[in-house]
Amino acid sequence: MITVAPDAWNQVADGDIKLDLLSIILDSAQMPTTLIGDAPVEVSAMQSKILYVLIANLEQICPIKVLHEVATNRPYEGNPSVVRTHMNHLRTKLPDPYSDRIMTVRKKGFLMLRTKPVVAIA
Repeated sequence: MITVAPDAWNQVADGDIKLDLLSIILDSAQMPTTLIGDAPVEVSAMQSKILYVLIANLEQICPIKVLHEVATNRPYEGNPSVVRTHMNHLRTKLPDPYSDRIMTVRKKGFLMLRTKPVVAIA
């Protein structure tokens, strides 16, 4: 179950949201800069909101609808391209191993893993 309401990000003042998990520090007062390990990473407001939902719901599938509503503060109208585009940009900005922790769950949404996935070679 997703623990972040779609309008949660918009109901807080700057500095009220601060997550420190997996060496990712996401602080609403410091947006658009997110601290990944020791390096600051510039992310857009939408990407910050998407990352917030993924971290707050670690290892749970976050539906595209929820990610869209949090990121845009508008109702989801059935077009996943906004979320997918921002997710792709976010993945390119995040350093390894963080970008590899964001997984796509086909036709459902995205999730962030606590550890980098292990790929078995057959």
